[in-house]
Amino acid sequence: MAATAETGTGLCVVALDAALADSADDLSDGDRAQGTGEDAEQPSAGLLLEPGQRRGDKKQINTAADAVGELFAVDEPPRFVLVVGGRIVMLAERAKWAEGRYLAVDLDAALERNDTRPGTGGDDRGAVLRRRAPAGRRRW
Repeated sequence: MAATAETGTGLCVVALDAALADSADDLSDGDRAQGTGEDAEQPSAGLLLEPGQRRGDKKQINTAADAVGELFAVDEPPRFVLVVGGRIVMLAERAKWAEGRYLAVDLDAALERNDTRPGTGGDDRGAVLRRRAPAGRRRW
């Protein structure tokens, strides 16, 4: 686990570090993340940088997808799990993950356009990363 954030109602977010990913599928599909990369020191996309395991269980959790599922299956799960795999960032929400839905962003693609004119989407992407909304917009 890279980091957690708690609120008065419990665990809100758990952040996980994964190996560099080329697509959201690398992070969300545990079957795609097998073995190690060409460089023995660089794990394959979708693998956690630090494998985990449940307390009292010997089975290791190696993939980002498995870790998200395990985190949502505990007695008091977080509301969100954030997985960072290099330029690919995936945000899973507890109820939506069970439906196979999540939000994923390729930061390179989102930021390379550098188009911040109102109504183009660039202003919204920047607001998410800066944690403040453009003038006249409400944050979601």
